[in-house]
Amino acid sequence: ALLAAGLIIGILFVRRQLTISNPLLDIRALMERRTGGSILVNFIATFTLMASSLINTQFLQSVLGYSPFVASLWSVAPSVVVGAAAPIAGKLSQIYGRPRVMAGGFLLSAVGFGVLTQVRLEGFSPLTLLLVGAALVAAGIVSVMTLVTDYVVGVAPADRAGAVGGLIETSNELGGAFGIALLGCVLAAIYRHAVTPFLPSGLAPDAAQAAGQTIAGASAAALHLPADAAAQVMKASREAFITAMHATCLISAVILLLATAVTLVLLREQKKAVHTAA
Repeated sequence: ALLAAGLIIGILFVRRQLTISNPLLDIRALMERRTGGSILVNFIATFTLMASSLINTQFLQSVLGYSPFVASLWSVAPSVVVGAAAPIAGKLSQIYGRPRVMAGGFLLSAVGFGVLTQVRLEGFSPLTLLLVGAALVAAGIVSVMTLVTDYVVGVAPADRAGAVGGLIETSNELGGAFGIALLGCVLAAIYRHAVTPFLPSGLAPDAAQAAGQTIAGASAAALHLPADAAAQVMKASREAFITAMHATCLISAVILLLATAVTLVLLREQKKAVHTAA
């Protein structure tokens, strides 16, 4: 009922915005290929970036066992690479054009998610792989978000530049919210499916339920269990989270590969007519 009510309200809102002279949200701008394409590209960028942040934070704290303060310090480490991404993307866009560089940014982020699918507790340093993957994801996405704002303002009519800028900001918030909600649900669903068969038998119902919901719940439940049972619960929850993390990162990489094609198609430059002398 709530979903239907929200859908009806959304339809009425869009209809209203299309019929008034000074709309709050310029729906008509979304119908133009390069403007609407830019909004979609920006939405996808923030969608996947928030998913990466969610995964990395939980991995540092719940899997590697770092405190929130230490985890936040490690989360800042990739910013060294990210800080150089925007100016480099700006320079490259002058040579190859913004759409091609944005597509390259999506490809770089897809590679970063590919690196994150290789993170394992046993083997090469999981922290190193996590930081490398996170840096690549963030660098690519920041490159896209830096260029798409300049691009869309440049292609929008001068009298609608403010409205288009507002749409870009709205897509930032909407993309981030959807990224956390949808990919977060994927992460949680795969975790629940993966952890249940490996939880030790004989757990109290409350402990089994908590451990089967999230890795944070497993950590909380383990505090009240005997040492052996707690170790088994944490091992099962960590392995299940890594499985869910790999699947979510793979989905994100596929989305970014599709975004690469979308960027090249929707944001391509319009061909200029060539006039020849008669």
